Amino acid sequence: MEEKRQRHYDAEFKKEVLKMTMEGKSVVDVARDLGILPERIYK
Repeated sequence: MEEKRQRHYDAEFKKEVLKMTMEGKSVVDVARDLGILPERIYK
């Protein structure tokens, strides 16, 4: 059975996500640019 691993994002990554959204990019666009699922941004 395959284990699901939760990714952990460092503080710099989280700051970059916040910066991008504060600049007016949608969560979907930010997620697409970073190669992650939009749901990851809300956690």
